[in-house]
Amino acid sequence: MSNELLATWGIIKVGEQDGVTISSDMQNNRYLVEMPNKYDLTHTFKKYERVEFKQNPEALDKANNVVYATKTVFDLGEADIKQFMADVTKTRQVNKEMMTEREMFTTAISFDHNPQEIVYTGIPLQAKRDEHNAIIKNEAGKAIQTPGYVKGEILAAGKYLVAMMSERNHTAEKGVVHLIETSKFLKLEDYKKPDRLLAVWDRLGIDPVADVDNLEIKRGIHKYISFNESGLVKAINHTYTKDVKQTNAVENSVVANQPIEAEKAAPEKSPVKPKPKSKQPEMVR
Repeated sequence: MSNELLATWGIIKVGEQDGVTISSDMQNNRYLVEMPNKYDLTHTFKKYERVEFKQNPEALDKANNVVYATKTVFDLGEADIKQFMADVTKTRQVNKEMMTEREMFTTAISFDHNPQEIVYTGIPLQAKRDEHNAIIKNEAGKAIQTPGYVKGEILAAGKYLVAMMSERNHTAEKGVVHLIETSKFLKLEDYKKPDRLLAVWDRLGIDPVADVDNLEIKRGIHKYISFNESGLVKAINHTYTKDVKQTNAVENSVVANQPIEAEKAAPEKSPVKPKPKSKQPEMVR
């Protein structure tokens, strides 16, 4: 290891923690940090160089991980090192919260719907079509997939995820739950609010008094959510809308844009847990 890397070894520690990994790039005399390609994690690293994407087989949306790089160790000052570690620490904390929320939701939903088999996935996909409604295929002859829509019941809504049971192909034996990242529909002004959870409810059209009981979403609240080709939420409607391009047809329809740099919010409430039909097992955080 070079003397320059050795000099920063006591501060920059390589290794994986809470889904975020730091490694040393000896060939280019710099450090790399790898994380899931999620806006809540990556917006902190916009000031760093993005060097590559890596496959993440555990991602619900088959999304990649993203890798960022520091400046070369010859250009890294003490302030740069401290800032880098502060950014990594912040990102690890957020990813830990996201993983905990996902585990809490999936454990509770699977328990509540037992013995029905629950399959968890991310953004719904559908075949891409041209202006004549013909399916567009790639060079291998396979249909190109593009984000579509989901219609169903909202089972839980937290700071980072919304769990939605799809009505499509739903049977007594099997159900599909879409875990949708709230960053797909939150806007800049939502990140400035002191309570992100209330901002999520507002975007979903959930009344915190009429639709929530002891921080749990009441059963029977159905939504229709459509996505654009970038995977961002295009509209959130109370009811099914045949023309997914008609985003203003229903009251409280939401047209969402990818949020930009968010300000640090004040401490927030715990995420909303699915309301069980019976006592749930204790969840490990």
